[in-house]
Amino acid sequence: MTNATRILAVMLCLIASGTLGMMSMQILYPAAICLAAVVGWTERYRITVSRKAESRLAAGVAVLFALRWLLPAPAFGSARVQFISIGILDYAQAYPIAQALLFWMVLLLFLRRGGALPFTLPLYPSLVVILAGTMPPRALGAWSGAAYQTAALALALTSGAYFVVHAQSRYVEPQHARRARRNAYILVLAIVLSLGWGLGRLLQSRGQDLDLLLVDLMRDRSLPTSPGFSGEGHLDRVNQFKSMNSNAIALHVTSAAMPGYLRGKAFDTFDGRRWSSVAPSQDVQPIKMADGRENDTTWFPLAPGGENGDSEHMLVEPVSSLRGAVFTQLESARVGIPRRTLSVDAHRIVEAGQIEPGAPYRVAGVRAADAPLTADERESLTIVPNGVDPKIRAIAYAITRNCADDEARMHAVVAYLNATCTYSLNPPPVVSDNPLSAFLLESRAGHCELFATSAAMLLRCAGVPCRYVTGFVAGEQNSYGEYWVARNKDAHAWVEAYIEGSGWTIVEATPADGVPQREQKQKLAEFWEYAVHRTKSAIAAIRNMNARELANAAVRLLIRWSPWIGAIVLVGVAAILIKRIAAKRRAAVAALGTDPTALAMNRRLRAMDRKAAKLGLSRGPSETLNRFADRADQERQPDLAQWYRVYANARYGNDAGAIAVVLGQQRVP
Repeated sequence: MTNATRILAVMLCLIASGTLGMMSMQILYPAAICLAAVVGWTERYRITVSRKAESRLAAGVAVLFALRWLLPAPAFGSARVQFISIGILDYAQAYPIAQALLFWMVLLLFLRRGGALPFTLPLYPSLVVILAGTMPPRALGAWSGAAYQTAALALALTSGAYFVVHAQSRYVEPQHARRARRNAYILVLAIVLSLGWGLGRLLQSRGQDLDLLLVDLMRDRSLPTSPGFSGEGHLDRVNQFKSMNSNAIALHVTSAAMPGYLRGKAFDTFDGRRWSSVAPSQDVQPIKMADGRENDTTWFPLAPGGENGDSEHMLVEPVSSLRGAVFTQLESARVGIPRRTLSVDAHRIVEAGQIEPGAPYRVAGVRAADAPLTADERESLTIVPNGVDPKIRAIAYAITRNCADDEARMHAVVAYLNATCTYSLNPPPVVSDNPLSAFLLESRAGHCELFATSAAMLLRCAGVPCRYVTGFVAGEQNSYGEYWVARNKDAHAWVEAYIEGSGWTIVEATPADGVPQREQKQKLAEFWEYAVHRTKSAIAAIRNMNARELANAAVRLLIRWSPWIGAIVLVGVAAILIKRIAAKRRAAVAALGTDPTALAMNRRLRAMDRKAAKLGLSRGPSETLNRFADRADQERQPDLAQWYRVYANARYGNDAGAIAVVLGQQRVP
């Protein structure tokens, strides 16, 4: 039976590995697992460890595969190594979890012989097959559903056989009990097969939804190309970014107040299909401040006057896939970045690519009052491309003709768009070369980029200077870390208009259902994201420190937590001492047994030892009673010496008179 158990275990491993390879189209790792399973089945090579060490080994496997997605891929020079060659799939977190389960299952074949394999072993391949069902089919096309259901059915059948064989190898039962158990197994096996087939169909049809749930609970996945934070602003770039891995976190922001609109790029020129920026950039000089350097951070003004004033700092920690974009608020006055020079354009946007992707930075201060626009600036910010449909100009004139000032025109444009157009992440396909006309005059359904562009063109047609801005709206707070997060779905496009007397003002033309809202996630998901974020931040901080900075950080941490560390050390020392004293007492009790006379004599001996210690005499652990008595005589303590000699006669000679003396029933002769 033991050999049959191992054969079934190998079959389970082969089925799970094959299913994972079929669904992910990553062949090398599943193939290596299959080969290792066959080698483990032969029992030629065995790893001999205790069950305690086996538990530690399981924890080590879990940590190893967890580090795979916590640590970044290693870089050699300018090349960054991606582990696609060994079957690491970056599509979802299901794959590395399945890898760990398969690895541990094969390792059990090397750790345990014969029938010592665990009864619960089929749980590992079952989880692997479930995780494989969350991956989209890549090669089998229409046959993928039937293939996956067949694999799930084979797994259920093999698991049932494993349970039956494993149980028979452990118990010897009478014939009638064996018959009843066999019938029960047949019933359970029929149920398992039905559930296996149904589960296969369910996972094949709803597997990707389950995968998205795993992503929400586990971590953020790799991000696509930046949504218009550098280069040209295509009218569907932000929408694509929102739709891909929508729950993945793009920014962590530590701030007392909700960050809200975080600008990544501002555009001033529209050609009818895409936005671009012609605003010149210039190098700005670092601010000379008393606290100008914190953790190697240099402060730069985003606009004239940014050197003055003070406010709480806002720490921004972007993911590395945002390609070095710097996100600030419209009212931000300065930015703290670990570099010596910085270029900022006329829209107060930090040029992308000036910091390392994923590097944290700080934003602080409140900008000074905006200076009036020059004639050239006003002209460039009210340009309407020649290709704009005349009907759009007519709409702008109709809705703003009775407005007294630019602020009223701004509100009129927003009200018109909210009343006539609806928000949609999947608007009707545009066959026209003019997406703006198709949105405003035909479909009237679109995403935030179409709303923002329409608002900008209507404002410009009405003579209001404005620009098109892309970034994030951060409104979700993690209650554990007390920081804010912006996810891919929070990518957004809006307009900034210049209003006489007020300066630059955010114009939100997208309806409320299309604007990222403040929300709160489930506590479990929040805690997991907090733990992952803090772990990654700590790893990144250690990686970026040199030896001196690392030593200083360790000293600061030691000083900060020294009271707690001292308390923990004291508690640990006390626990060790108590454990040793208890062990000695248990050993003494074990040696004396349960005889009340012997226990009473031992108590009197301990009391006399304490009395002798007060006189300056301490009996050594290996010193006999008679030798200690001789030493007491030398120290001129005859009464003490006599008592120990009497105790020796009572303890080892079983002298009744000596016992009475020790117990205080008679005087020392």
